[in-house]
Amino acid sequence: MARLLPSLEGLTERIVPAVSVKFLGGSLTICANPANVPNNLTVAQRALDGKFVITDGSASVGPYQVTGNITIISSNASDTIQVNLNRGAGGAFQLPGFLNINSRNGADTITIRGDATNGGRIGGNVILSTGFSNDSVTITGNGALLSVGGMISANLDSGADTFNLGVGTTVPAIPEVSCPPWETGWFPWNR
Repeated sequence: MARLLPSLEGLTERIVPAVSVKFLGGSLTICANPANVPNNLTVAQRALDGKFVITDGSASVGPYQVTGNITIISSNASDTIQVNLNRGAGGAFQLPGFLNINSRNGADTITIRGDATNGGRIGGNVILSTGFSNDSVTITGNGALLSVGGMISANLDSGADTFNLGVGTTVPAIPEVSCPPWETGWFPWNR
């Protein structure tokens, strides 16, 4: 009886992004992995079908049909995060929920933009949290229209941070709040 010798076969090259992706219930969560490596992350909505593709460097994953929210948690290194929205030629596509970006620490560059031809739309809020470094945030229509259906909340922690709300970006107007007159007679304890 001949004796079998084990052998190993090499696997083909596998290029994967340095992020982990979770797609659950129509919502997309993207986390930097490992947490201290710089990421060059792009989340792009396709004009053809409104689905989202995630690219980190040269590796891509997706597409994902997002019917909820997108959450991005980047690394503690200096990251570049781009979210490119595209309503499509007929204007039917959007990110229906909110966009939440937590860039953590590192000198990060965050850009949220609408397509130059078709524009883009976020149906809910935009929530931005940056860390302890010099961060740059730009939200722009990129020559077309980028509309946000909710509020924009930016928590820019310490550092020489910049926030640019570019041309072609619309957010709902904040309703005028009526406040009582600030006179001594208004306070109940002064009556």
